[in-house]
Amino acid sequence: MKFLIQEAVLAASLTTGDPTSALCLARNGYFEGRGESVAGQTAIAHVVLNRVRSPKFPNTICAVVEQRKQFSWWSDGKSDRPDDWPAFEISLNIAASVLAGTATDETQGATHYFAHGLVWPGWAKEMATRARIGGHTFKAKCEKEEPAPECIMKLPKPKPKETEE
Repeated sequence: MKFLIQEAVLAASLTTGDPTSALCLARNGYFEGRGESVAGQTAIAHVVLNRVRSPKFPNTICAVVEQRKQFSWWSDGKSDRPDDWPAFEISLNIAASVLAGTATDETQGATHYFAHGLVWPGWAKEMATRARIGGHTFKAKCEKEEPAPECIMKLPKPKPKETEE
């Protein structure tokens, strides 16, 4: 089994040129969503990449994954070593495909997600729902032109135009 993991890491690093980023993304997918479908784990990986692209988050995959209090597995005090090797191999392959750009971002640019039915984070009401994939709801900051009802109520109302006399 260890050989399969090494092959998956090699494939990810050949695809991306960066084995460290591939491993960080794979570990996050494994610990945050190994019970999810491939689509669910792919969506979780896209959230990390969407954060890397955002000026509000660190600009590397590992820095995003390891940012304090962002992903529950990183600061839960438990081992950060995968123990289900077949599941970790799937996570590595998903990381490789996301980093290679061959996996579509079904989250529509989401930078946050939560497991529905388990938690309802305070920040969730301030953001637009972009997708529901598997057991997670994916959200992003409301934009000025956002049509989503949860955003319309949060945006400042436009000031009335002054009329000339």
